[in-house]
Amino acid sequence: MEEHLINNLIKKHQLTPYQERIISESRSCVSLVAKKINEKEIPIGYSKLGGKADLPLGFKYPHQCGVTLSFIAQINCEIASKLDTSNLLPKKGFLYFFYECDKQFSGIQLKEKPFWRVLYYDGIDKDLYRTEFPDDLLKEFQFSPAVLNEERGISFADIDSDELSNINWSDDIKDGYLDFIEGYWDSINLKHQLLGYPKTIQLEVFTEVLPFIQEDKEDFNISLKDLTLLLQIETDEENTDMLWGDEGIIYFVMTKEDLRNKNFNHVWLSLQSK
Repeated sequence: MEEHLINNLIKKHQLTPYQERIISESRSCVSLVAKKINEKEIPIGYSKLGGKADLPLGFKYPHQCGVTLSFIAQINCEIASKLDTSNLLPKKGFLYFFYECDKQFSGIQLKEKPFWRVLYYDGIDKDLYRTEFPDDLLKEFQFSPAVLNEERGISFADIDSDELSNINWSDDIKDGYLDFIEGYWDSINLKHQLLGYPKTIQLEVFTEVLPFIQEDKEDFNISLKDLTLLLQIETDEENTDMLWGDEGIIYFVMTKEDLRNKNFNHVWLSLQSK
């Protein structure tokens, strides 16, 4: 069905001469389909957005400058990694994502890095406990829970990406590709994902975050090809009450090497909004 959709959209937007290139530069991703649900109905350790984090003993909600970071998502790596054709995700364990949701730093200065956190636990679900919200976490930043169902998906390069940089786009073809991307996202109604290409709103995401990751890791040999999207979370007021800027998206980006090595100390966040 998805292949049929892609072919139809390519034809509709008069991109047939570029079809082979567009498809060859696509990347698989793990689609995360959110469904709002009562927290009691979500088994401990399932992938989910919002709600209360399922943490092992010794893990706590991170704090920065006296502010508790909000719990955004947890990912069951054992399930998600089975859909990861790039072989980057850990094969077991759990990923936890936290963010300072009052000021909503957008990742445009190195000093903002402490205001998001990605934690990894390599144990099993029997070691997890549904943790109560910290007393100092404001109600408006205690998000509604939504279970995440993982599915294999396809993502396409942004028109300003390094992968498509050597195509000599005419204005008509460029507009057609942008319409193709928008039509594809709208048709599959994908809001959240692991891996693949980011759904760009403003600047090409990898280009935007590259200098910050280079500086943070003190390694200026890192290139765009070394980066991967870890997690993308769209504004989803319907399922979770999450609103990023003006109906925006938050992206967690890191190097592929760090992801393979389960090193989450240098994950960079970017927030883009309309």
